[in-house]
Parts: sequence; C-alpha cells; structure tokens
Amino acid sequence: MITDYQYRKSWSLFPTGVSVLATENNNQFFGMTANSIMSISLDPKIIMVSVGNKRTIIEYLKKDKEASVSILSKDQIDVADFFSNTDNKDNSKNYFEYKKNIFYVKNSLCHFFCKIIDSYIIGDHTVFSLNVLDMKLEDKEPLIWYKGNLNNKIL
Repeated sequence: MITDYQYRKSWSLFPTGVSVLATENNNQFFGMTANSIMSISLDPKIIMVSVGNKRTIIEYLKKDKEASVSILSKDQIDVADFFSNTDNKDNSKNYFEYKKNIFYVKNSLCHFFCKIIDSYIIGDHTVFSLNVLDMKLEDKEPLIWYKGNLNNKIL
C-alpha cells in the first residue's frame, strides 16, 4: 500500500516552478502559492491550476470571473512564503500591481491574466481552467521547488 508520505515524497523529487494564483473581490486580493499549474492548450491559450478544496481562495475563485498566475523569480521566496499561508488576506494588496483592471504579483518572472472558464473537483482538489487574456515575461531566474525546498531554503 502506498502511504501519503511516500506519495508526497516521490513528487517532491520533481522540480517545479513556483507561482501565485490570485483573484480580486471587492478591491481585496486573495492569493495562494501554487506549483500545480501547467499549460494545457496553445490555441486557445489555457492554463490549468489545481487548488486544495480547503484553501480560503477557492470560494472566491468559484464566484469571480478573473484570476492571475504570477510565476515567481528566485528572489521572491518571501512572496512564496507569504502566500503559502492559508489565511493571508491582511497586507496581501502590498504584493500586487494593479493596472487597467489587470492584477499580478509585482516583480514576478512572468504573469498571466486570465478569465476563469471552468472548474471541476478531483479528489481533495478543484482544477480550474483559465483562458489567458494578457501576459508579460521578464528575463529573470525562476524560483524552484525541489525536495521541500525553495532555491535551497528549507521550509
């Protein structure tokens, strides 16, 4: 039998980038650190994001129409730490840039501004499909999650 520990440990050996999934509701931002994201279509440009069903942000994602995904750069460990907290409403606005109704994490490596097009529950997560409406890419090094560490920082 496979234990939860074994399963989790095996996936920690797969290095991934780190991002912040965010939404805005009544001029308040909600975000969470996410590494379960992927591009699933080029035409149209669609991103898939997996969110734990117990995360606070999920209630806002289910009722809002827009979200952003900001891929973090290697010098944004503090941002990843902040948004890994499940109740991070206080001061989260300080991390965001907001221009022309588009919001994303300041100084990120890349950001995608998206329309939420679908969601479905799979096990203890909900998967959201996001249609990319706008994006910006910077020339920076990525923040990497590997073996439970962010760029060699043990959490």
